[in-house]
Amino acid sequence: MALRTGGELLPRWKKTVGTKHIVTQGDCLSSIADKYGFESWRTIYEHSSNADLRNARPSPDLLYPGDEVVIPDISVKSESCPTDARHTFVLKRLRVKLRVILCDDNKKPLANKRYILDADGMERKGQTNADGLVEQQIPASLASADLLVWLGEDTGKPDLEYTLKLGHLDPIDTTTGVLARLHNLGYRCAASGEETEFDTDAVCAFRQDYGLAEGDQIDDAFRQRLIQEHDGG
Repeated sequence: MALRTGGELLPRWKKTVGTKHIVTQGDCLSSIADKYGFESWRTIYEHSSNADLRNARPSPDLLYPGDEVVIPDISVKSESCPTDARHTFVLKRLRVKLRVILCDDNKKPLANKRYILDADGMERKGQTNADGLVEQQIPASLASADLLVWLGEDTGKPDLEYTLKLGHLDPIDTTTGVLARLHNLGYRCAASGEETEFDTDAVCAFRQDYGLAEGDQIDDAFRQRLIQEHDGG
């Protein structure tokens, strides 16, 4: 940010507004809002210029590379203050809630397990709840975080280590979105969008595990059940 002569505080991102943001892998509405200086993703998502985006992407957290997001003009806030004194301005940055559920190979929640979330260089310590849930507030701009989990009382090396790619989950109507959810649920698949025998086996196994008709088809029933099991919706 910069202080203009006369005491008017101007945001450093002012010159970037009024443009179209082309989504890349890892983007979500919260990270885009943070990048352009908005306090809420709703200001962008609910803007009339983004009606087509809302129709195509009903969840603001699930964008797809190549999507276009119109960045509306930002409201500039002015603060009057003497120029012959030193002043401190605090800028609030957008934060989001990270939620991860940990389960063992039998899909039993890893309840009451100690963990450390290493995000943006800061360690956030906690314990999973009865459902195996890890829940922490993190900066919206964060691209990745490391999650370390201890299964016992040992304070030495963690038993489980994960690198979380934040904002990388694609919409359910894409192949990569389907495979990534299967991968997160423990099914062996490439999750890259390039079909392999493991991907087909994963689809078949999921259908069998959840009482869907046999086969390897990815139909509406399959997608709905996958969302239910993965996203909780």
